[in-house]
Amino acid sequence: MQHFKKALNKRIVMSFIVVFAFVGLMVLVSSTVFSSPLNNISGFGWSGDKVNPSDPLEEIAGMGWLSFNCTTGGDCATADYGLHLNEQTGAISGTDGPGFAWSPNFGWLQFGGLSGFPTGPGTEAVDAHIVPDGQDGCDTPNGEEYCVRGWARFCSPASAPLSCLGWPGPNTFNGGWDGWVSLSGTTPNSNEPYGVTLNLDENGNNFGGYAWGGGYDLIHPTNDPQDPLYGEPYNNNVTGTGWISFAGLGYSVQYIPLTEPTVFLSVDDTSLSTGDNLTLAWTGTGIVNSPTGCEASGGSSGDGWPGLRESPASPPLVDGGGYITPDLNTPGTYTYSIRCQSATDPNDWSEWSNVIVSVGAQLNFYPSSGVVGPPYVAELNWVAEPSSATLTGCVADSSSVNPAQVPGWLDGSVASPPPLQTASVSVPYPTTFYKLTCYDGAIPRVQTVSVNRGVPTATINLFNSDVLEGPPGVFSSTLTWKSNNIISDTCVATASVAGTGWDDPDAPDDNLDPGVVVGVPPLPAITTYRLTCEYDPSQYDCGDNNVCSGNKIYAERELDQNSGASSTVKPIYTEE
Repeated sequence: MQHFKKALNKRIVMSFIVVFAFVGLMVLVSSTVFSSPLNNISGFGWSGDKVNPSDPLEEIAGMGWLSFNCTTGGDCATADYGLHLNEQTGAISGTDGPGFAWSPNFGWLQFGGLSGFPTGPGTEAVDAHIVPDGQDGCDTPNGEEYCVRGWARFCSPASAPLSCLGWPGPNTFNGGWDGWVSLSGTTPNSNEPYGVTLNLDENGNNFGGYAWGGGYDLIHPTNDPQDPLYGEPYNNNVTGTGWISFAGLGYSVQYIPLTEPTVFLSVDDTSLSTGDNLTLAWTGTGIVNSPTGCEASGGSSGDGWPGLRESPASPPLVDGGGYITPDLNTPGTYTYSIRCQSATDPNDWSEWSNVIVSVGAQLNFYPSSGVVGPPYVAELNWVAEPSSATLTGCVADSSSVNPAQVPGWLDGSVASPPPLQTASVSVPYPTTFYKLTCYDGAIPRVQTVSVNRGVPTATINLFNSDVLEGPPGVFSSTLTWKSNNIISDTCVATASVAGTGWDDPDAPDDNLDPGVVVGVPPLPAITTYRLTCEYDPSQYDCGDNNVCSGNKIYAERELDQNSGASSTVKPIYTEE
């Protein structure tokens, strides 16, 4: 086995993202799950379509967060778990037996100590480990130094969950998914490789690429061999993890040598609209436990970020952890940095951990609904946020989705917002991806959305402009909306506070221009503006960003005198 210590003395950042569903197993297997001071993998992974974790109306398709160490995402006194990357052998496991990561939605994911591996094109029937590029068939796509090979497994579906062995298990949820996660392989029809890679460079030692957790319909259901996706995996009919991304915005899983203090800074978003605030969180290993053990620098002028910070802080992207800036009102690109003191030597500091954040006009790109057919046609919408912002040079093209190239939409230039733009497009595959690039000055804003063939949805998309003051002490906002697949002439507008000008028992189905100017009571009041319409539940699903009850569907906005512009719909994927 290869000797990896020299190369891995650098900081290695891993983003493992996998899916599972057995929360009760934390208690069931707590006697076999343990951590160690030698565990050198920590941080978070993510899988799913949820873009805004704080939005209660936004549903997750996937696992959600995955914690790789109780020090970053758990309570070590309750469940002491973690993973270890062996510098001598390259194995990913525990320090003395199997290692574990934890998903609050899907339970324990075991690395090492597995047997009875499944078979699949290009897979390797062994425990998880890394292989140098150019050896044992490792051919990384972009010259990364290592491939990650082998398998990990969620234990709950096993017939013996305590040992993570056997199949079928007692739990046949998710269509009989067996819990296995392949870290590399090839697609079954086109023989295209997929897998996780490890790259070592001056920007950090980063894992990337994709793993496959099974559970989607594995074979594309078409009888046409000329179909570019004939015989290929696609994201539909979710019963397991599907494709697992190993890199994302604001989170990662890290390999950290235990001899050096290391800190990792994350943010809830790296592209903000003017007027938004920013949540920063940080975690580390080998750093002092002190309310003033970290030093912050950089950021936007007047945001209060520079200065001494607590060490260690809460795990990344957890509500209530870290630091929340005031509203960022000056467009630009800003670098936020933090470093922390060593736990053993007060004169030894970690390297600076940096995050670059851009503030300015943002692109909100979203489909109105799913589609049925034939013909299969969907409506795509895009708008600049905030409503006063302008984007230019919008270009629609295909989206490269690992492992296959998925045809996109109307390749070429399209209209730029404002106002809200709309296009009707064909949906050639069960899941079709559409990519849009617009420009905020010289800064590209890139987003990709997907549309599934199937049951269409009823939707109400409700927007608000910035709340303005004039005359002094009097506040107002303009509400606009667009609906799809509702019953015409059934919409009712209501507000939680009387006298705002919003209440209307005969609201129109759509009103994008000019909208309705509403009064916004001053603080401490927070006013809810709701638009409720009727729809046919036997024909349409409820929109992901709406609430439905019986045959009623509604969208709402909560405003106070300081509210900025926003909408009820967010894109499924965001690309930088």
